[in-house]
Amino acid sequence: MRIEVATPEDAAEIAALHSASWRDAYGPLLPSGALPARLEEMHRTLWARVFSPEGSGTLVLTARQDGALMAFAAVHRDADQPTLDFLAALHVRPGARSGGIGARMIAEIARRRAVAERLWCWVLRENASGRRFYARLGATEGKAQTVPLTQTTACVDIRLDFPPWPDLQGQAQDMIARRTG
Repeated sequence: MRIEVATPEDAAEIAALHSASWRDAYGPLLPSGALPARLEEMHRTLWARVFSPEGSGTLVLTARQDGALMAFAAVHRDADQPTLDFLAALHVRPGARSGGIGARMIAEIARRRAVAERLWCWVLRENASGRRFYARLGATEGKAQTVPLTQTTACVDIRLDFPPWPDLQGQAQDMIARRTG
């Protein structure tokens, strides 16, 4: 597995994996038709913006195995809480989850971004597997917020706050060791 900083040339592939991951992970959890009809277009637009000069403060990592994109993650400084980093995305290819790739991505983020105090993210309330994964990394659940998903559907996200970087990196390394040991 090779983890490296993504480039603008990765944007289309990241967008495709992002859409596939949403369909697989969130589709069954949400009401029928809740995912946007133009999901791929939405993600292509998002990743084009992330890789534009305005998105230059975002660290995007990719994980590849034999050239295939297996996962990606995006993290940036929180504009409202400048001592924190925000995990904007972490998606692993459907069928490749629970194999340690997510923990490897978090460990690499911790290695590269340990300048802020800590990391936080939002997770869909119904995403039990994602919540368990983050809990194993030491994340604690905080407030919930309702956010629009489409013009007619909203979902509830839960804020997760991770332990300080050294502890988070240690938790991720422990998860990786248990997978490979």
